[in-house]
Amino acid sequence: MPPLTSIDVNAEQVGKAAAELLDQLMAGQKPPAAPIIIPPRGIVPRRTSDMLASEDPAVKLATAFILENAGRGIQVPEVAAHVKMSRASLEPRFKRILDRTIH
Repeated sequence: MPPLTSIDVNAEQVGKAAAELLDQLMAGQKPPAAPIIIPPRGIVPRRTSDMLASEDPAVKLATAFILENAGRGIQVPEVAAHVKMSRASLEPRFKRILDRTIH
């Protein structure tokens, strides 16, 4: 299982805000009328977000080449030549790993 991309919820800031609120409530203050919103720090990208995630170096190299050159009308033989493999060798690996054809 690849590591999942996740959201950094800013747990430290959430904890501080919770402690401050608890302190205020224990001092007899009323709770705030609106919820306290602590924005997340952002996204923590991991392998599930990596379009090039593959254990197979040839498939990874082929995928990167396709992404970089797709706009210029490349063909499968050009992809195979770039990874220094025959089309017959590369195509089944690509299909098995990414569940799609190179084309």
